[in-house]
Amino acid sequence: MSEENNHTTQTDQLLIPEEAADYLRISTRKIHALCRDGKLEYIEVSPRERRFRYRHHENFLESQTVLKPKSIDKCPPGFIPLCTRRG
Repeated sequence: MSEENNHTTQTDQLLIPEEAADYLRISTRKIHALCRDGKLEYIEVSPRERRFRYRHHENFLESQTVLKPKSIDKCPPGFIPLCTRRG
């Protein structure tokens, strides 16, 4: 099997909640909470059963990624930092 087909097969594979939790390294309780909050996509197999795809996890992780703010080397003219203001 080619690497591209293997990747497609892995990303299309359905995971049970325990496998999803293992992948994200969180509890199954947290998996279900994320689903209830609309933060984690899932496939509803039945009203009591959910399945997940790797892309659902990737979408979730992407949405939770925090970018490091750019450091401010120079303050704008007239800017006085809060810690140096005198009242």
